[in-house]
Amino acid sequence: ETKAVTLTNGDVETWSDATTLSNWNVGGSVARQSGARTGGSGSYYAEFTDSGSGADQFKTATFATTSGHTYRLKFWYKNTIATSDVSIHDGSAFLLSYTSAFASTSGSWAEKTYTFTGTGNSNAQIRFRTGTASGVLNIDDVSISQIIQSPNLSDTYPAIIDVNEP
Repeated sequence: ETKAVTLTNGDVETWSDATTLSNWNVGGSVARQSGARTGGSGSYYAEFTDSGSGADQFKTATFATTSGHTYRLKFWYKNTIATSDVSIHDGSAFLLSYTSAFASTSGSWAEKTYTFTGTGNSNAQIRFRTGTASGVLNIDDVSISQIIQSPNLSDTYPAIIDVNEP
């Protein structure tokens, strides 16, 4: 079971204009593209273009985590860059490091999922990075959810087994 975490404009549907993605901090350039990924929701996705100077970052709005709780990051991407990566930083430490690379999809949409542990900081932020090569990284439907651990009721309520039952 999971519980959604508020990530402002994670679905990349809110734009001030065709090149200004609301609530994101953009290095390089971004353009609003019409049409959602196959099976996706909404009308737009973000097309980030690396400046060619290497390792441009595209950062979401900040969100809060609870210390010790497990979270899941999910997003869809389409990538023409040899490698891109993603991290989550809370203002003082990485919760998910940049070693979480994802390869080129050659023009097809793919979903990525990562898990990380919260620190209790309210300044956590997802950072997509394009690597050192120029190219395009398309992102859609970015979400964070807290993974809720179901209690193990067998410790409290042990099963009653009747050995006389056939």
